[in-house]
Amino acid sequence: MALNFYKNYTTFNVILNYSIYSMKKLRWTLVLLLPFAIHAQSPVSFSDLSFWKNTGKSNWQIASDAQADLNKPEVLSIQSGTGILVNLPNKENRSNLVSIKEYGDFDATFEFMMATHSNSGFYLQGRYELQLMDSWGVKNPNTGDCGGIYKRRKFNPKEYLYDGHAPRVNACLAPGLWQKMEVSFQAPRFDAQGNKIANAKVISVKLNGIIIHENVELTGPTGGPISETEVAKGPFMIQGDHGAVAFRNLTVTDLGSAPASMGPVNYQVYYGNFKSIQEFISKKPDASGVADKLTWDVSSKPFHYAEIFKTSLNIPKAGKHQIEFEIAGKHWITINGKEIFKEVNEENNRRKTELIELPEGKVDLQITLIKTKKSVDNKLGFWLKGPEFRSTAYHSLGSYLGSSSDDPILLDAKEPIVFRSFMDLMKNGKRSRRLAHAVNVGNPSNLHYTYDLENGSIAQIWKGDFLNTTPMWDSRGDGSSRPRGAVLYLPNVPLIIQNQTLNSMDDQPDPSTNFKTKGYAMDEQDLPTFLYEVSGSTIEDKIRVIDHKYLERNINIKNPVAGQKIRIGMSSEIKEVGENLYALDGKSYYIKAAGASIEGSGFNKVLTLPASEKIQYSILW
Repeated sequence: MALNFYKNYTTFNVILNYSIYSMKKLRWTLVLLLPFAIHAQSPVSFSDLSFWKNTGKSNWQIASDAQADLNKPEVLSIQSGTGILVNLPNKENRSNLVSIKEYGDFDATFEFMMATHSNSGFYLQGRYELQLMDSWGVKNPNTGDCGGIYKRRKFNPKEYLYDGHAPRVNACLAPGLWQKMEVSFQAPRFDAQGNKIANAKVISVKLNGIIIHENVELTGPTGGPISETEVAKGPFMIQGDHGAVAFRNLTVTDLGSAPASMGPVNYQVYYGNFKSIQEFISKKPDASGVADKLTWDVSSKPFHYAEIFKTSLNIPKAGKHQIEFEIAGKHWITINGKEIFKEVNEENNRRKTELIELPEGKVDLQITLIKTKKSVDNKLGFWLKGPEFRSTAYHSLGSYLGSSSDDPILLDAKEPIVFRSFMDLMKNGKRSRRLAHAVNVGNPSNLHYTYDLENGSIAQIWKGDFLNTTPMWDSRGDGSSRPRGAVLYLPNVPLIIQNQTLNSMDDQPDPSTNFKTKGYAMDEQDLPTFLYEVSGSTIEDKIRVIDHKYLERNINIKNPVAGQKIRIGMSSEIKEVGENLYALDGKSYYIKAAGASIEGSGFNKVLTLPASEKIQYSILW
């Protein structure tokens, strides 16, 4: 094997020729922000079946927990209690489940668990099926795989299927793990005579955090609906005549209101190289008028101008509202005369979000901006989301698209690939830590991981496409790249530890262990084996994708030290769910390891193996 410290690949075959070993470690503080509820979400109780119509069958049950058997198809075992909805069909009991309440436009979120080789479906308005399937490890998903919008059915003269929409990527997890689906749906539209004038639309579907559908028109009901006739409002239906499946945490946002309306926009334009509002506010404007929507290009110049926009919004329902805006130049936003935001750094023009309580009825809105720099692209975008309406744009299309569009620099893994960059670990949408010594390993199986050379840990794994390297290469860049898929964050802590540091969440090795990274060696498939020394032991760490499904890790330790342990998992919840099989983080992922032990208590339970010359375990996700 050839020793390789700096082998990197990009779409432009650029060689990263600077050493990140010489850079100082960067530390970041995690700030937890409590989210405000914008939409009025309604959780569906799974303490009983009262949300659903009576089926007269017994395949649908309420339980407190469910568990799949990876070796047995169509099997879910359950525990008595409440909180989970489970379908356990048999020959006599195979009924679908239909909600009593009907919905038009809505957002819905739910978690589901598939039995091995199981098949089900979640129908929007009882007519449009989102496929639920054990598609774990499928490389090229089709319409019948998990998250697919199922095909339509036609008889002409024989039955055949057509249309349908496959998910963009396969983000499906292993059977028995809880998966999350987020759906945003727009109902079909009808005129006063009941004629359909617009198709239903799936605005977006996320599976396990990654968008798999966006702006998909549904020309009609898919196979197996409650009716072929489309309606303005319809129920949810869950397929119960196929395989075993479980659900929890179903919430629905009924989006019944029209969005807030905007009145005429009065604008004033001032030309000059202004530094502050005081320099132009008392002057006569160089141009003024009325527009239908917000738009920066009421100015005839691309820079050296200031603009004031005054309008009103008619709010349909009082409550918390989310304002998003992306404005070139310094800017100030006031509502009903109160300043809610200001930005005095002209180059800080990324999209921003503010949450504000708004009353029902008319509210005054004023936006003031100063644009002086030629290098800053012109744009003015303004969006509002309310308790019962989706995010709505109140700017002209050209006002926002007039800015330079992003041209992402994407890196695919059509063959095994190793790419060095900074990597930001994210928590609740915020960066919790930047890895300065990250190695990203891509695989054509669409299962990838990031290895932290500072401590010998797998920091994250993800399904889907490989990397977005735009932050690294665009303009001056910041040296980082981002995963393009559904990400599982793993405890970023040293693998080999002494018993006294078993529960430590410190991401750096104990200085007494004299940890030294030795880079990595590439094999004939261009895959790395990571090398380091710790406490006098020499480590070879080999991580490989198996069957397009999971990661297998083989660790060779020369001269293992007495008392050392291999910390292969860390979580507040670790349960043994099968022979040598452990579920972590509320059944978010599995670790398979012979001879493992669950140690510790409280938040930091630890799954360990005793140190020996050869260690093997797998991460199934």
